[in-house]
Amino acid sequence: KANDWLSGTVQTLTAQRTEDRLSTRVEWAFVKVAPVEGLALRAGRFSLPTFLISDSRRVGYANTTLRPADDVYGLDLLNGGLKGVDASYRLPIGGNSLTVTGSFGKSSYTNPRESFAFLKMNKVSGLNMVWDGDWYTLRLGYVEAEPEFPAEFAAFLPPGTSLSDKYTFTGIGLSVDKNNVVLQGEYVQRRSKNFNQGVGADAWYMMGGYRMGPVLPYVQFSKRTPTSDAMDSVFPQTTKVVGLRWDAFASAA
Repeated sequence: KANDWLSGTVQTLTAQRTEDRLSTRVEWAFVKVAPVEGLALRAGRFSLPTFLISDSRRVGYANTTLRPADDVYGLDLLNGGLKGVDASYRLPIGGNSLTVTGSFGKSSYTNPRESFAFLKMNKVSGLNMVWDGDWYTLRLGYVEAEPEFPAEFAAFLPPGTSLSDKYTFTGIGLSVDKNNVVLQGEYVQRRSKNFNQGVGADAWYMMGGYRMGPVLPYVQFSKRTPTSDAMDSVFPQTTKVVGLRWDAFASAA
């Protein structure tokens, strides 16, 4: 933190991703300017606000479940983060607040297990709205991007097929924490304008738990369903979870 309106953040993360080994990369590296109350501008590299817990999805202590529902959180193809800029404004309304964030830049998709292990994602733009109450958070978001397919990709397509495309990801989420009851759920849609037969899918999850002192048992159900034109390439998936969080002592669970 340089002063009250200028700061910088750098964060690295070592994890096993799509490869069969640990890898380290810079997750966040940005400069933040807050010129007036409620307004924040960032430039650099940071996570896209694609989900309800995008910023804390890899910080287990910050979440009730051991890890986010893969049926939903594994669906996003913009796994390279955002290199660009964003602007957010937080507006207090009574005892609540509305935060609106707009993002623009570029990203990438990486999966060494697929034929095309790396794709550049250009013209990435997104809008994220979060309504925070005393005991609940409601989030609505939309992201779109233009994939840059390699020229050899055309060999797998019918002659004359254009390689231009628009990828979109839409999601809505709600979390509740009141009177020891903990609820969290999200619903997302993944679409492609010209290649939806290999991309289109809907997914959702619902988690519920009850806090009893330092112990919080919970159950979760999630489901991923391909769209009708993606049945041969996107596989349906369901997951059932039973878990228990124990806050052993301050800052450890």
